[in-house]
Amino acid sequence: MVSSGGSIFRYALELLKSCGSKVKFIMISDRECKAEKIAEEYGLPLHKIYNKSKTEFSVECKKCLDRYEKIDAVMTFVWRLVTKELIDAYPCVNIHPALLPAFKGFGAVKQAYDSNVKFFGSTLHMVDEEMDHGPVIAQVQTPKRMGITLKEMTESAFVQDVYLMLLFIDFMERGVIKIGSHYDVNLVAEITMDDRCNPLIGNKRYAEKVRQLQEIRGIRVIY
Repeated sequence: MVSSGGSIFRYALELLKSCGSKVKFIMISDRECKAEKIAEEYGLPLHKIYNKSKTEFSVECKKCLDRYEKIDAVMTFVWRLVTKELIDAYPCVNIHPALLPAFKGFGAVKQAYDSNVKFFGSTLHMVDEEMDHGPVIAQVQTPKRMGITLKEMTESAFVQDVYLMLLFIDFMERGVIKIGSHYDVNLVAEITMDDRCNPLIGNKRYAEKVRQLQEIRGIRVIY
């Protein structure tokens, strides 16, 4: 589900494609946005659900997804809350560019930049009816070095967010994650972690793509 430019989704989609992933996506947009062009470019089914309240939007999303044979999860990149009408029917996850529960809401990277925190990062979590809430699945962090600029932190957050999207796909493909009722989530296979990523991506091809992304961007926030 998208509301804006979809840059994280686009980059992750291209990486998944280059790795031969079989994952399939359906796009739902809640407003006219640049992300809709991604659906056109990649031949993804696109459903537009505009000008609705959060409850109406959630109901319409559920009806839309019910038409498909199997939906494993919903990734939310939308500038709105969703309600139980959707999240009771389908597991929903979100990637937030902050180490929750700190810096909820919009402008999370700027909030972290303006604060006195010594680490910044991103969080992959289950979605519930509260803003940037719900059980945490994974987090990545990096030290906030002295003199870092907001632009550098924003670029780092992009890499962290791409990493977490690939991590979630990796979990789904390998059956590492078990999502239960009431937004409960458990890791059911052995995982590894380090001091920056908890946990680490298991798919070596995805991990290598993240390393390459960092080389292209000239930054190092993962590994």
